[in-house]
Amino acid sequence: RNNLGGIAGIAGGMNKIGSIEDCHADMTIKGENNIGGIAGSSNRILIKNCHASGILTASIPEYEDFNDPIYSLGGVVCSIATDWNGSQEKILVNCVALSTSLSIAENEQNPDKVYKGVHRVAGTTVNDLGMDGYTEAGIEGCYALKGVTIEGNEITSDDATSSEGATVETADKSFFEGIGFAYGSNDENPWVDS
Repeated sequence: RNNLGGIAGIAGGMNKIGSIEDCHADMTIKGENNIGGIAGSSNRILIKNCHASGILTASIPEYEDFNDPIYSLGGVVCSIATDWNGSQEKILVNCVALSTSLSIAENEQNPDKVYKGVHRVAGTTVNDLGMDGYTEAGIEGCYALKGVTIEGNEITSDDATSSEGATVETADKSFFEGIGFAYGSNDENPWVDS
């Protein structure tokens, strides 16, 4: 129903233990909310060198008491817990949304609404919640392939530290190597040519 991801539902649990590194997911997921290509939600654990592609659809807002509903839908990770301590620690690093479609279920669509918490890379962050004095600073080197859509609309950005990620025209081996994906045939170089 919610907290759904291609690799993990809730990444890190209550104790913020672990990391998700060097993973990819190709999926079709339809659920209520908190849906992400790699993780449904993250309790601020490291998610690094991952990419996701597929179709993600949310059917019910996570927060319905706002004028603009928050659906929590992200191409890589859906919902990132707020960093109340202001540590500036990078927790979503070198991740890419590829060939992904993010949408709201047809019965929930309303052209007069702004669907907050729906972004190409990271769905809901403190930036979507409008909390004075807090901004999400944990995203670094994240991208979305040109053509990734939100509600059928192509979004572009040049900010690799934002919830949308920077738009890239192609995502080939040289691109991935350039952002830190290690190609080889062992644990330290897990990516292989396809």
